[in-house]
Order: sequence, then structure tokens, then C-alpha cells
Amino acid sequence: MQIVKTNFIHHTSKIEKWVLLGTSNQLFANTYLNSYVKIGNYNIINTGATIEHETCIGNNNHISVKSVLCGRVFVGNNCFI
Repeated sequence: MQIVKTNFIHHTSKIEKWVLLGTSNQLFANTYLNSYVKIGNYNIINTGATIEHETCIGNNNHISVKSVLCGRVFVGNNCFI
């Protein structure tokens, strides 16, 4: 059996140009990813979270409801915000 690694992106999420998105990420309702954001694998971007320009997020993170990451923020791996 092969497991398909895909991203779940809610239809109300907004993703700007030049965003790099890894695999197996979950973007819930009303999330916003601004330009030049890089997101690794296995992340949860929860309802209403905003990730601003040039932010880099590693792997296995949970960005909780209504969180805001300002521009040029670096988040490593295995973090809860």
C-alpha cells in the first residue's frame, strides 16, 4: 500500500505568489500566507493564522488559532505557537 502525502488547504485560505509549501501540511479556514513564505512538512496552520512575508517554518509545527507571525520570522522544527 502506498500512502499519498498531500496538503489539506481549506477553500477560504489565501496563499499569495511565491509561497513554497512542503507535504502533508494542514491549512485551516481563513489562514493567510503572504509572499515568499516557506513551509516545511507536517505542519498545522490553524484557523485564522497569518504568516507574513519571507517567513520560514520548519517541520512538525503547530501554529495555533489566530496566531500572527510577522515578516522574516524563522520557526525551527517541533514548535507550538
